[in-house]
Amino acid sequence: MPVLTRFPSPDLLSEVLAAVSLRSVVFCRCELRAPWGFRVPQREMTGFHVITEGQCRLELAEPKMALEVAAGDLLLFPHGHAHVMRDPPQAPTVPFQKALEENPLDAQRVFRGGGAGELTSILCGELVMEERRINPLLAALPPLVVIHGADGQAAPALRAVLEHVQKEAQTTELGAEAVLTRLADVLLIQSLRTYFHAQEQGRAAGWVGGLKDAQIGAALSLIHGRYGEPWTVASLAREVAMSRSAFSERFKDLVGEPPLSYLARWRLHSAARMLRSSNVKLAQVARRVGYESPVAFHKAFKRVLGRSPGEFRRRSDQRDAAR
Repeated sequence: MPVLTRFPSPDLLSEVLAAVSLRSVVFCRCELRAPWGFRVPQREMTGFHVITEGQCRLELAEPKMALEVAAGDLLLFPHGHAHVMRDPPQAPTVPFQKALEENPLDAQRVFRGGGAGELTSILCGELVMEERRINPLLAALPPLVVIHGADGQAAPALRAVLEHVQKEAQTTELGAEAVLTRLADVLLIQSLRTYFHAQEQGRAAGWVGGLKDAQIGAALSLIHGRYGEPWTVASLAREVAMSRSAFSERFKDLVGEPPLSYLARWRLHSAARMLRSSNVKLAQVARRVGYESPVAFHKAFKRVLGRSPGEFRRRSDQRDAAR
């Protein structure tokens, strides 16, 4: 009988957090006086807003929701969902890009707009991530993550890095972009840690729900630690002392996708990291991540990431050389 891991090592969460890699980042600050309202379209980026002063209303069309947010709150849009922000709630809205074209950022990256009413200040950012489609943590996140502050201040885990981000976002010194990218990396990881910690305190769903379940958590640890092995649903189920059908059903219910889909995602993510950070030959990469042939690996990689493993490596090398 297999020996179960009662709960996966906290290093599993650290491993997936560490696998989040930013390619570029854009910041600006908005100083807005009521009435004002903006529409932000769907973007192929992860966006966020930190309310640093005042309050406003946030609206999402899909899923349909609206909430009031205030100073200290951080709003993270992991999948770049379209949204509306305004103050007061009935204020008309315009596309934010159009407003930027008519009134560009100043030298300190500040956008000013609206009327003559109450001030709302917002720190905005857009993060372009590497391999976002195959990172299981990012795929499991909801359309909106809200981390509420208190007494006008951000959550304690975020305060220090936000102070640095705000300082660097308005400097014109050399190297500011590089510093902002590093700070954005820390801000994202701290935000996700705070979010997942809150999930752990309640009845968690999705990826964290899978981690909290002793048997599914043990299966996730096996997939992450031994992704190169020829796993089947049946062999994973045996390892965690479950029947094949019960394991498959519970894994999909908690994690949000079938076991072998998750395994394929993590294999490709691991392959992408290997291609980006080593000179291991493509055939060896394929074998290490569990593909029987380089051809099968090539097809799977290109189908999901849109380019072949060789093209992916060359583009990563070019980006590194340009930094």
